[in-house]
Amino acid sequence: MAGRDKMGRGGVGIHDRHIAADAGIRPFRMNLNYATEAAFLAAKGAVGLSSSAEEGDWFFDTTTNSVKAHNGTQWEEIASASSITGDVTVSAAGAATVTDLTIASEARGDILRRGASAWERHAAKTSGQILVGDGTDIVSVAVSGDATLAANGALTVADSVLEGSNVANTADANVIGGIEVMHRVNTAGGATADTDVTLTHKTLITDVYVQNNAAGTASDTITVKNGSNAITDAIDISGADKTIARVSTIDDAYSTIAAAGTLKITETDGGGSDSPATTVYVRGLRVA
Repeated sequence: MAGRDKMGRGGVGIHDRHIAADAGIRPFRMNLNYATEAAFLAAKGAVGLSSSAEEGDWFFDTTTNSVKAHNGTQWEEIASASSITGDVTVSAAGAATVTDLTIASEARGDILRRGASAWERHAAKTSGQILVGDGTDIVSVAVSGDATLAANGALTVADSVLEGSNVANTADANVIGGIEVMHRVNTAGGATADTDVTLTHKTLITDVYVQNNAAGTASDTITVKNGSNAITDAIDISGADKTIARVSTIDDAYSTIAAAGTLKITETDGGGSDSPATTVYVRGLRVA
């Protein structure tokens, strides 16, 4: 059985293989790297095996950088550095190189991204930054605007930034509930005058109250309107300074002001040009 492996195949087949002495075969040890087929066969003979080529023999040919095996009739090249094609090349030492993915100077926290013509590394570990596509590439940027992002992922909304534009529309029979918006409008007093506010969002007016900032006189009133149409009754503001007066009625025919519509506050002086300065608070819901 000299020259056969444990499965009955000829040749060496395993680097630094030892065949047990108790099997009746002398232990041997061979290098598997040879410049020629003849050099391999001579080495076989030197360890007590057949110096003839046998089916199953194989070695690494250092001249052609290939693995050669004998099929019982002739030697065949079964793998070589040149036989591997595409993006990967393999050297004679067995080192594999992916040509199109060669990345240098990589560091912890880097990610791989495709550049204009090759794969490139991108340092993505900057604290508190996120990856954003800009239409051409990916970039690391800090969260900006009304919020900041900490390194642990905690998002903090800045103080004094939330207002009506952040509020969702409130549907009829909304099971979650909606958030009210408040329009605060000051009037100058002293004469009959209108104060107009153009609303950016469609709004359903739900409540109005008026704070006197000075004493009123008889027949002084505030009326809240949708353009020229009255939403409320004429609210009596003839009371003393600091008095709060509330709406009595709201006309549902006009209580919804369209986006870009006019919220009009009409102050009517009852006589004497002495109607009070006021602050009018108009409450509502954004609606679709």
